[in-house]
Amino acid sequence: MLENSCKIAVDGDLTSYGITLGQGAFIKCEHLHASDYINLNDNSMIKVENNSWFNNCSITGPTAPNSYALLKLYNIQQANWTGNWQSEVTQGYVINNVYCEYEGGGRDATWNFEYCCLNGTAGGNGKKGNGNAVACKPGEAPKYIPEGRCTGEGNTPGEGDPGEEPELMPYTYVFEDNFPLVGDYDFNDVVLDVSINHDRGRDNKITTTHIDVTLVAAGATKTIGAGLRLINVDRAAVASISYEGDVNRFQNTLSGSMLDNISFEDDMVIPLFGNVHGVFGVAPGTMVNTGIATAPTYTYKIKIEQSNAYQHESPVISKDNLDFFIAYKFRSMQQRMEVHLYEFWDYGATKGGTVQKENLDLAGNNTWAICVPNFRYPRESINISTLKGDDCAYPKFLDWAQNRTPDTEKWHLDPNENNVYR
Repeated sequence: MLENSCKIAVDGDLTSYGITLGQGAFIKCEHLHASDYINLNDNSMIKVENNSWFNNCSITGPTAPNSYALLKLYNIQQANWTGNWQSEVTQGYVINNVYCEYEGGGRDATWNFEYCCLNGTAGGNGKKGNGNAVACKPGEAPKYIPEGRCTGEGNTPGEGDPGEEPELMPYTYVFEDNFPLVGDYDFNDVVLDVSINHDRGRDNKITTTHIDVTLVAAGATKTIGAGLRLINVDRAAVASISYEGDVNRFQNTLSGSMLDNISFEDDMVIPLFGNVHGVFGVAPGTMVNTGIATAPTYTYKIKIEQSNAYQHESPVISKDNLDFFIAYKFRSMQQRMEVHLYEFWDYGATKGGTVQKENLDLAGNNTWAICVPNFRYPRESINISTLKGDDCAYPKFLDWAQNRTPDTEKWHLDPNENNVYR
């Protein structure tokens, strides 16, 4: 059985008796021999560059509105299914929200795939799933998947009209506010859910980037602000920025805060809020949505119009260059302390801030900020990971934090259920 939450590339044959792809995950191989099942989540994709054999393999896509997965198949050699021509296909079908691009192999394979496998229909009978599995010619599936670390080259629709791009998966950014000290290391001092999607013109070029930032939790007692810096984005690419959603709740906390004088002209930074407790409307120091007090969540919608010269089919602004960070006053320091994702340490702090570079060697490969899809973050005062293992939130986290390899990337799929929130 194969479970993949990011990217797998196989130079030759991939043989499987069960595949599960997480949101935004990608598998690429030369040949695919698939039996039993393939479970696809939103924005996941399988690309087979040559031949595919499906032996009673049931392929199930997502069902949520605007959620789709993508199969890109060059040549189907076999598409067996179990069932009678005049009755329901019980195994060996493709159902739910799946676009299936294929050239078409031998005549029988093509016939089986399109008429008996898609939506589990045999002779017009026995429909399964929601009926949304669709066969498309190569390059015509109207499903945009952005290029990225997990999604590889992604997918940009060719001929066909993709229309408005569906909302992409939410990622959760969690922060710890004791850098470079460990403290309780529970990664819930600030919790943000972020989704990014794009508007496209009739030529399929991106005209607008939407970044929705939802403040989910505050597990800190100190006053904390947050901002978003765009990394490696030319300022000329941004024609205008506007805001929607719970704008006032966020912006009203900026006046007089440590982020009061920061602006987009300073290092391409968008200040989000100056006081996390102020956004929630709770007393300073109140811990919200971490297992103590509860409060509604609030969303700050950022709309970035792109200049004409920077409108391309591939995103100029994507998850890979969104540098979310938190900021707070540390003792008597004049500069605000900033905590960034590990991958953005080399970019340093924004204007007026510090990341205490002298402590980065002390920090080593450990991290004080994490970005994980739909993360179930630790409850208050629960260490994200300990050597003991059973008293923390994620026993496998330390393996990843200290040795970031493909073998350790799935740490977030195995929580101690009683120690995580939501």
